[in-house]
Amino acid sequence: MRPALAITMLGFVTATLVAGDSYLTTESHPRLRIRSVQKPEKKSRPLEVTVELASEGKTAVAVSREQFSVHIYTDQQPYLFVGDASFPTNAPRVFAVMPQKPSTLSVSASTNRLGDGKRWSDLPPGSYTLRIYINSGKRREFDYQWLGQTYSDDYKLVIK
Repeated sequence: MRPALAITMLGFVTATLVAGDSYLTTESHPRLRIRSVQKPEKKSRPLEVTVELASEGKTAVAVSREQFSVHIYTDQQPYLFVGDASFPTNAPRVFAVMPQKPSTLSVSASTNRLGDGKRWSDLPPGSYTLRIYINSGKRREFDYQWLGQTYSDDYKLVIK
């Protein structure tokens, strides 16, 4: 009787794991365009970026807050600043967009998660490139989740 119970339990566990990955997949990919950047006068405030998220293809595409990051770099220093993206408290955890129906997102970043943990405003005066990245998730967690990596168009960021 015990082997039959163990086999039955193993079947339930396997069925649960297989059903857990039954999310709808996307046939599209996300497109990001930077619409504006606000450098606050008070240097302790985060850099604020307005970005448009669109679905390129025939299906919806969805990404989570955790998949976004903010990158500031130069050709000589490609990993100068990599910050975790922050969103307004009322923003959803998952952003889903349909083809031809882009959505505007507000993203901000304060601290460099690489190396010394300095703020974006600690960068020396100069000209930089700013990009917003969508990083790959490890496994699908919701419908239409995109698991690749992509980034926005380039924005020339001048710090004085």
